[in-house]
Amino acid sequence: MRVGLVTPRYRPAIGGVETHVEQLATGLVAAGHDVEVLTQAPDSALPAEEQHAGVLIRRFRVLTDGEHYRFAPGLLRVLARCAGGWDVLHAHNYHALPALMAALTRRGAFILTPHYHGMSQSSFRDVLHRPYRIAGALMMRRASRVIAVAPSEAALIERHFPRAGQKLAIVPNGVDGPEIAAARPFDTGDKRVVLAAGRLADYKRVDATIRALEHLDARYVLRVSGDGPMRSRLQALARELGADDRVTFLGHVAREELYGWFRTADVFVTMSEIEAMGITALEALAGGARVVASDIPAHRDVAELGGKRVRLISPAASPAQLAAAIEEAAANDAPAQSIPTWDEVLERTLAVYDDAIAQSSGTRVE
Repeated sequence: MRVGLVTPRYRPAIGGVETHVEQLATGLVAAGHDVEVLTQAPDSALPAEEQHAGVLIRRFRVLTDGEHYRFAPGLLRVLARCAGGWDVLHAHNYHALPALMAALTRRGAFILTPHYHGMSQSSFRDVLHRPYRIAGALMMRRASRVIAVAPSEAALIERHFPRAGQKLAIVPNGVDGPEIAAARPFDTGDKRVVLAAGRLADYKRVDATIRALEHLDARYVLRVSGDGPMRSRLQALARELGADDRVTFLGHVAREELYGWFRTADVFVTMSEIEAMGITALEALAGGARVVASDIPAHRDVAELGGKRVRLISPAASPAQLAAAIEEAAANDAPAQSIPTWDEVLERTLAVYDDAIAQSSGTRVE
């Protein structure tokens, strides 16, 4: 089939939604499908069109320089012109405009994966969420099926958009199980490695992990993978606390290197305040790390999959409390649980596609 994937950001951008879409795109190609990714290009150095791993990537320039609510008029024009050109159009991320563009223009089978968390990263954008739900309701209404990546997300969608309930399917995020297992751990001597990975934004609360180092002995070191607007402030915090010799900012790293860190880490920590589903935490579990995570709905879903290797802690925990949780996790010898793979995600997503195509053509697959 011909599949169009609409997403606000795609590789080389790094993040949970970006990982999800790339894994889905490459998996669809490997299964013999024709895949086109339509995304925004805030960086003018990126090519407008390229092929990668068999996926056609089309990037559209944005009018605004801000990080949020970017608008790419060329993307809207192409979606309107080619609305019936895909067997399935699958839009990702309720919280960005491309999904709304896809909903407004689509004819036929339209899948929406909202990656929905019902709030924003600032009080100002949080206020805007309520009127934006009018647009959100339109997206849900136009969608043939709505895919939630976790039970907690599905419950939140159904609470905010009751009519979407009958369209919901839950397809959890997955991991590159064999690739993570094959990654080579780094040699860190006798150090105990605490890992934080992801976008360095305020709501991710990497600062909490840096502050916890004051309450951990010198064997514990922190490795921070990723980049973002908070990086310079986090580096300054580490210097201010006298911990800059124990904190290494890795920046953006290749996936293979990140997998190596998952295999190296004793404890992966995420104190994020907002998530739809913690892909990075699942990957860390697959790599053998224990996980300490803020007690939010998305991380409770991770705990369901990770079992006793996941320690949930209040988002308001003090640095000393977080340090105690890290020490407890490091000593945890609970057996690893089986984590879903991207192959399983692909299989279940294709089943949703088949159902949506049948629905849009007036028949239903039994």
